[in-house]
Amino acid sequence: MERISLKCKECGGIVEADPSKSVLYCPYCGSKEMIPESDQVKIARIKAQEQIERERERQKSKRIRDNMIYIVIIAAFIIMLIAGLASGVH
Repeated sequence: MERISLKCKECGGIVEADPSKSVLYCPYCGSKEMIPESDQVKIARIKAQEQIERERERQKSKRIRDNMIYIVIIAAFIIMLIAGLASGVH
């Protein structure tokens, strides 16, 4: 992620701002300042978060589906095993 250089309003030091953060912290004087966001940046951040949440839900659904398949396979194996044992016993 690209960083942006800004000037600290308190001490004048050059501060590297992380665009993913909403607070600018000056390592020279310790001051903190909120970084204003445009509406477009806020919308992009919200959309990105929504996309992350959708992907998490998709992955969760896939895990549940995969687990159900494994359960069905194991249950079928157990049923076949029991049926085989029952047919072999006289």
